Amino acid sequence: MSLRNKQQGFSLFIVLLLMVIIALLVIVTNQSSLTEMRLSSNEADRKVALSRAEYGLREAEEWIQKMANEDNPITFSETCAVVGDADSVGLCQPVKDSFDYSDTHKLFKYDATMDSTVVAWHRCADNAANDCSTGGNTVLDDAAHSRASTGGDARYIIEYLGTERGLSSTTTANFFRITSKATGNNADTKVLLQSYVKLSDD
Repeated sequence: MSLRNKQQGFSLFIVLLLMVIIALLVIVTNQSSLTEMRLSSNEADRKVALSRAEYGLREAEEWIQKMANEDNPITFSETCAVVGDADSVGLCQPVKDSFDYSDTHKLFKYDATMDSTVVAWHRCADNAANDCSTGGNTVLDDAAHSRASTGGDARYIIEYLGTERGLSSTTTANFFRITSKATGNNADTKVLLQSYVKLSDD
């Protein structure tokens, strides 16, 4: 009788041990599934932000072409804010001494007071001389210093990088750098893209 009770107690211990192991396996599998779901969700959201940022680049390229077709001089400033023309918001000068003032195109001008040594997309919205890339409000985060894409899903700035003479002295190529920043459906998902545009005079 005593031996039978011991065997029953041992069987109960084995069953409990197996139940604990199965419960741990279920928990581990569940955690793995949740992690994969989060990774998939984050990747999908990154693709949404990427698509929005690419749309901002395309819209900026179209806007450069539109500027070139109009005969109104446009001023690019270090703050990327409005200078004269209300349509000049989001138009930035590049870093100081990275261009030649004397070689500016007749339609594309620089603000002569420019002296920032900070790359345009890192400049603080409240002070273009400061770098806000590690924290703070950059020009890309501020409506007064950057342009919004249609629908407002991306914000972008356009830098005029100057001109270059071609083989013919009558042909000039104008260079621009576009920086577009977009957020996914999750506010923590951010994508920043850049493209370069070469615009030749006909």
